Order: sequence, then structure tokens, then C-alpha cells
Amino acid sequence: MPGNIRGMSSSSLIAFADDVAVVATGRTTALLEESMNMNAVSRWMAKSGLTLSVSKTEAIMLTTKRGYTQPRFFLEGEMLQLKDHVRYLGVEV
Repeated sequence: MPGNIRGMSSSSLIAFADDVAVVATGRTTALLEESMNMNAVSRWMAKSGLTLSVSKTEAIMLTTKRGYTQPRFFLEGEMLQLKDHVRYLGVEV
């Protein structure tokens, strides 16, 4: 599910077994929020016979910027809380 919005943002879907990661980039908070379209991921998974659990979905922000507007990511109408760290495939990020 790659995307590119005016060359300033992108998103990629990485999947292994039943673990899925969405990696999104954006030069601005608005572009990042646009590229991190979790509802599109949910629709793609449903078409593939998979389900996405809102309660098990985690988000983390990785940046080198000292000051930025914190993005808001939504899935099925619920805002995902940003975590300080997540575990994906046994690796702590």
C-alpha cells in the first residue's frame, strides 16, 4: 500500500504472519497524518480476509526534530495513543 503525496510523504505496509506494521513519513504533521491512513489499511486487510484490532493497534513517533506538532492517527473513528516504545516481531523500538 505504498503512497506518495507530492514527493513529501510516503507509507509502506510491512507484514509477517499476523503482525502488520505501517511505516509512514511526512515533512509536516499534516502530510504525516495523511500518509498514515489506518482506515485504508483496515479496508485492505478486510479485503484480504484479515481483521485489524483497534485495541491491539499501537503507534510510535520516531523523529529527530526537537519541536513538532504531535500527529493524530485514527482507526475506525478512534484516536490511537502514541507510545514511547513498541515491540514488533520481538524487537523493542
